[in-house]
Amino acid sequence: RTARQAIGYRQFDAYFAGEASLEDTIALIQKESRNYAKRQVTWFRRDQRIRWFAIDRLNFDIILNSCAEDIAKYTEV
Repeated sequence: RTARQAIGYRQFDAYFAGEASLEDTIALIQKESRNYAKRQVTWFRRDQRIRWFAIDRLNFDIILNSCAEDIAKYTEV
């Protein structure tokens, strides 16, 4: 039952019932996927423990080193 509620499954009910075209079904899945992603970002932005990186502006090595430092902080006993 839970899996049928997931994005990409429940939208096909209308398609299989002949109430929506395949193109409309795909567009609906894409729209609902974008909306879900926006809700996730909103949720995660409220968590002050999360450290966000602008990967387009940072060097990959800098990101890895920063992550390693953060992990070390939380694993110190």
